[in-house]
Amino acid sequence: MKSPLIFAMLLLCACAPKASDLHIVPAPQSVKTACGSLDVRGTGISCDKAMDARSVCAVQQFADRLSLVCGTECKAGGKGLSFVQDDSVAPEAYLICVKRGGAEVRASGFAGFFYAIQTLKQLLPVEIYGQEAAPEAAWRLPCCEISDAPRFAYRGLMLDCCRHFFSVDEVKKVLDAMSVFKLNRMHWHLSEDQGWRI
Repeated sequence: MKSPLIFAMLLLCACAPKASDLHIVPAPQSVKTACGSLDVRGTGISCDKAMDARSVCAVQQFADRLSLVCGTECKAGGKGLSFVQDDSVAPEAYLICVKRGGAEVRASGFAGFFYAIQTLKQLLPVEIYGQEAAPEAAWRLPCCEISDAPRFAYRGLMLDCCRHFFSVDEVKKVLDAMSVFKLNRMHWHLSEDQGWRI
């Protein structure tokens, strides 16, 4: 009796879908991994001319951060990492395609490009969030195709400063952490009978 039960359990485990090797939070809607990776040290980063100024600014900030932590300047233009305006992509959605020869990010507006950049950061070593150069880190994006869009329009966090005081720097850190996890609303609870923090 035990043998058929164990066999059935092993068979079910073998049929379970393979978990993605990529650790992205929140998990994207679709991830397809491939062999290989793209070295992003000193890579060219280009923006589509149709992109709005906020999107271009977000890409430039990502390029500046990458240059800082890699210890090698990421050149504007050229091949490597391309950001392309694609109006067929839903608002806040994005597509990332990383191949050995280069990577392409497609979105229809600022929110999509911003969330795509957060995903790219999560694919890189944790030193991407640091303030110092870390040239010894493996600055490579794994080859993959990612398609993602938020499941919920309101993705928020409440910060209750009435019951527990937060300094300006602490609030900024909370906002930075929210951006990493693609949260788009902050409910800032400032007034209560316990305190008035303005």
